[in-house]
Amino acid sequence: MKLTPHLAAIKPFLDSLPAPFHWRLETQQEAEGVHEGIHALNQQGVQTGLVLAEKAKTAGNKAFSQKDRRSAIKAYSEALSHLVDVLAQKPNDEDEQKAVNLRAICFANRAATYLVPGNGMDLKKALEDGKAAEAVNPSYAKAYVLSFF
Repeated sequence: MKLTPHLAAIKPFLDSLPAPFHWRLETQQEAEGVHEGIHALNQQGVQTGLVLAEKAKTAGNKAFSQKDRRSAIKAYSEALSHLVDVLAQKPNDEDEQKAVNLRAICFANRAATYLVPGNGMDLKKALEDGKAAEAVNPSYAKAYVLSFF
């Protein structure tokens, strides 16, 4: 639809494309259908991503309670990756807020994991994650505590 005013200029190029390429302009109804389909896929992707992030965070919490630093860090990192995907899919305001809050929690929990004494303790990474939690959600109090270490 957006190309219709330019069709005369681009038609010679489009007609010159070799087989198997072919072209046509989509109708307004087709464009609306594609938009609706993409929106539905985004909504489904947001919900799936939030569920996967929550599961990964729970696994990280369990590993943390068992003092398994490597598994906890891996799980929190996985949760953060899912949340980046969620936010990239243009969630509604409520789901966006859930993702932002969960992201701050995962950064803070990963920071706390880096602070556990022993092999693998990393104060620099703990500080980075604490500051990231603070940046993601300035109202999350745990982030401030972790960003001072």
